[in-house]
Amino acid sequence: MSFELIGTPRAHKVTKKFAESWAVMEQIRNDRQLSEKRVDAYKQLASRGMMRPVQWAKAVCLETNETYRVNGKHTSTAFSQLEEVPDYVTAIVEEYQCDTLRDVAELYGTFDTKLQMRTSSDINRSFAGIDSELMDLPTKIVNLGVTGVSMWKWKNTYDKHSPAERAECLFDPEVKLFLRFLYEVIGSARSSKRMRRSPVVWAMFSTWKRSRSAAMEFWTAVRDETGANPKAPDRKLSRWLMETVVGRRSGNPEMYARCIHAWNAYRTKAQTNLTYHADKPLPTAK
Repeated sequence: MSFELIGTPRAHKVTKKFAESWAVMEQIRNDRQLSEKRVDAYKQLASRGMMRPVQWAKAVCLETNETYRVNGKHTSTAFSQLEEVPDYVTAIVEEYQCDTLRDVAELYGTFDTKLQMRTSSDINRSFAGIDSELMDLPTKIVNLGVTGVSMWKWKNTYDKHSPAERAECLFDPEVKLFLRFLYEVIGSARSSKRMRRSPVVWAMFSTWKRSRSAAMEFWTAVRDETGANPKAPDRKLSRWLMETVVGRRSGNPEMYARCIHAWNAYRTKAQTNLTYHADKPLPTAK
């Protein structure tokens, strides 16, 4: 085994001094850079009584005789910067023993998976809940927006980034505006159900960045099937999305590509068969 849990995880009341000891703890060489935006978000959540117990972990490495922090960088930094940590803040602390630095790195990697104590939706909702521009949006819209924008940013590797790293897009003023657009187009209309999928939102964000007014026209037409004739790109896409709901499956790249093919044809007043080739580069929005 590359790492071994020492004892059982223990709950600790977090004090400023305790948080400081974790914030300055030795970190592994490839630890991600500290995000000040995420630190600020956690400070606000803690001050508002909205922090659930956090998960902190450290590992003793026999190869170097050092102790490394493998989880808890952002929350410990946030709590260490508060004048006083609220009494309710709790950390579930895990201690491990590793033979080598490579084992420490492997242990570190396990904390970016869905084994975390909070789901992606929990984190998205928490980050949105401290922003007056986002707090009234339905969680479903926020989740779709975060995933769609993450797909746009990282393509097929988006799920390799932690939920908190993906949720940081909510601090971007442009993304906040996009979420309003997203809510207007697919927030309540029953006909928008076919569009409430992450790769479609990936395509929506790509087109919205090209032209906000044209994106509103196009995606409203896809939602309502208002194209001039059945061969219109928006009508074809609308039908194809409906078919994927009732009778077939589609991977993220395929769904994104077909959406962009329809958009590009719509923009150039051309025809399209929404053809997708897995061995071809993904199209870009015109």
